[in-house]
Amino acid sequence: MAEQIPLYLAKNNGDPSAIAEFSSGDTIPSGFMSSSLSATNLTIENSINVSANQNLMGVSISSIESSASVGFTNAPLPTPPPFIWVRANTAGVSTTSEKKFGNSSTNIGVSSVPNYFAWGTNEVLVSSTGIYKIQFNGIVVVAGTQIVTLNLYVGTDIVHSVSPVIHGVTDPHLIGLNYVGPVTAGEAIYVGRVGDGAQALNFDTNSTLLIERVG
Repeated sequence: MAEQIPLYLAKNNGDPSAIAEFSSGDTIPSGFMSSSLSATNLTIENSINVSANQNLMGVSISSIESSASVGFTNAPLPTPPPFIWVRANTAGVSTTSEKKFGNSSTNIGVSSVPNYFAWGTNEVLVSSTGIYKIQFNGIVVVAGTQIVTLNLYVGTDIVHSVSPVIHGVTDPHLIGLNYVGPVTAGEAIYVGRVGDGAQALNFDTNSTLLIERVG
């Protein structure tokens, strides 16, 4: 590639007069193509480092700071990342009131890290704070056509909810819930389901819950 020489517009008494080549020792006049960023605070996930008072083509950059702010402190992520998978090996109880996945059913499960997760009263307890991915696939059986609400809980918060109409002549229906976000050590993760209050429903055999630590 041929040598490239930077050019600039020379001025005579403030008026453009000619195209000139930059030479060693040339400076850009004050106020020419200038702007500045000063004492700027950036909140980002990863830190950056910029030397103070760098001048690039008349642009002054000074005192840039960065900080990470996520609202909670993650525990170290084990390798491989922990997961737990739970499957209903029998159908759950059929009621009109809200019941958790796993209620009155025989459940089987597998976990990648011993003692990292605990299966409580039809709920999963996590032992470390972090970012988790939760996927639930519920097979729902109804006594009659009704609106069914499924809620995914982290602690006392509903993090995902759906309310489809399920037809009694076409059930069972597969309904999915999912969430990716923070979970604090000791918080419970569970799924509740409730119908219209007049007709019973239940989670059927082979409904599953998968929880993975991802960050």
